[in-house]
Amino acid sequence: MIVVGLDLESTGLDKMKDRTIEVCSILWTTNFNRSIGSRTLLVQSDGVSIPSEVTELTGITQAMADRFGVTQDEAFEEMEYFISQAEAVVAFNGRRFDVPFSQQWAKRLNKAFPDKPLIDPFTDLPMRGQELITMCAKKGIYYAAHEAGADTAAMLQLMSKFPFDTVWARSQSPIVAVRSMQHRSENKKAKKHKFRWNPDLKIWWKAVKEIDLSVLQTQVNGEFGLEVLDTPVEDLESED
Repeated sequence: MIVVGLDLESTGLDKMKDRTIEVCSILWTTNFNRSIGSRTLLVQSDGVSIPSEVTELTGITQAMADRFGVTQDEAFEEMEYFISQAEAVVAFNGRRFDVPFSQQWAKRLNKAFPDKPLIDPFTDLPMRGQELITMCAKKGIYYAAHEAGADTAAMLQLMSKFPFDTVWARSQSPIVAVRSMQHRSENKKAKKHKFRWNPDLKIWWKAVKEIDLSVLQTQVNGEFGLEVLDTPVEDLESED
């Protein structure tokens, strides 16, 4: 399969107010586990100032983006072209950030973000989701983080450490919200298994791939019951 790895650096995390300042697109063949084309672009920040903490994290200064960056429209078109050559998009934490951020970016340009299947290595690899640099280090991949090109290349190398059929199957499995059914006097059990408290609904819950429900049941090992909720994970997160 031909996939495209994407990574954005931005002025912040607010998809409405913030802007892309760097974008990397890498076409990748899963048959041979290698790049077949790539492009990394600095992007002009569209009048939104690059905060000092972003410069400290990414090394991108306002002067750098102003002088060497392409326009927001040019950067989006380049990314759009790479996506058009691929069968799926790979983006780390893409469900929470890169995809919704890019969808809003497209709206500002009166365009639409291409509708392609998403593989998110944070949730779709058969290992615990952590920061990308941590997950990579566990597989012997070391790189300089928070540079779009390096992040994207490392992400794709990490994905290649696993059978792609397994990764693909996990990417197609929906994320569901699961409620822990322990007695209120035993909330420490829910904490031990990384369930989160929602104060509005007064429940302990956890987001899990549907394909991993049996694994979670084994981990809980009868300490408490589990209930799959109809509530979208996004709604529970917004109420945390």
